[in-house]
Amino acid sequence: MKYGISDLTKVKVGNIIWFVIGCICLIVGLMFMTKTLSLDVVNDLVGREAFKEGSEPVFLLIGGLVFLIFALIFFSDLAGYKKMKKKLDDLGTDKVLDQINNHLLYAAPKYNSKKPACFFTEEYVVSIANDIVPIRDVVWTYVHYQNNTPFYTLKMIEGREFRPGILAYKEADKPCDEAIKKVNPNLLVGYSKENAAAYKAIVKAHKK
Repeated sequence: MKYGISDLTKVKVGNIIWFVIGCICLIVGLMFMTKTLSLDVVNDLVGREAFKEGSEPVFLLIGGLVFLIFALIFFSDLAGYKKMKKKLDDLGTDKVLDQINNHLLYAAPKYNSKKPACFFTEEYVVSIANDIVPIRDVVWTYVHYQNNTPFYTLKMIEGREFRPGILAYKEADKPCDEAIKKVNPNLLVGYSKENAAAYKAIVKAHKK
């Protein structure tokens, strides 16, 4: 299977749909608040006089909250898309796609899905709709638990942390580690005080 740019830069269709629903909820709330839409409509739907005049701010509040939640999700997704598009432009889209299609070390699937969440190539770690980092700069990997969810985590030589979107259930981190080791045999694997100290020393030496 050949991958194209549309496989790397995506705004999830579901997030677009929910954003539209959020917009509709906000508009409906505003219509109640400005009395463009009567509360009688809602009362007729529920079959009784559940809402009286003065309840309009409640609908605006609910609509505003729904809109805010889905807007945050959508614009976060959109920001990821733009970030990924810029990274592809900077590195060269054809070069990145060549790495994925011809120099792929491992395509890490999404949790409970056959679709890839991330690509490990000879030059890059490509996290779909997220970011691209040089694989040679990954010096430490471990599983970080957040809200009881295990996230595969990469620590870069310059000191930053990068999560490529891989949930490390069922030892999904193992083949990812093996792919990185093909480029960096000295990779630190697993969280420990010893690895934390070794990583700190690597970053310090790199910054000199």
